[in-house]
Amino acid sequence: MRVVQIMTKLIYGLVGAFFVLVGGSVLLFNSGLLPQAARKFILDIAHGDREQLHVIQEWGNAHLLVGVLTFWFIWHYDQSRAFHWALTGYLAVDALIHWFHVAGPPESIVGPIILTVPPILFVTLGLLRWNEHKVASSASGTV
Repeated sequence: MRVVQIMTKLIYGLVGAFFVLVGGSVLLFNSGLLPQAARKFILDIAHGDREQLHVIQEWGNAHLLVGVLTFWFIWHYDQSRAFHWALTGYLAVDALIHWFHVAGPPESIVGPIILTVPPILFVTLGLLRWNEHKVASSASGTV
């Protein structure tokens, strides 16, 4: 297995685990399966507002799907290039949303900086994958 493929699969595993954990936790809010501390943390994020909690659960559902898809593409790596760039775009838009928040400039740039790391990482991995594919194609004579 090539180095870039190993790195990408490792990153996919970490991202997938994060999305499944976060998305699944929010969806388990009223199940009785979520520890009280996690339930309180989620409710605090929603500022105690049940309508906002519902929106957060819908967001969690999307994150759960992204996590499951990410795991699927670990096992189907050869089919993951389009998914990789779609996820890169998603992560970039998520970072932009936090840089240009509807309520005005962020109180701290720490959050937006942290959220900018994943798209930069994914662009870097995508370019490394593209280069690796180009080199492999040149070596086999198929461009």
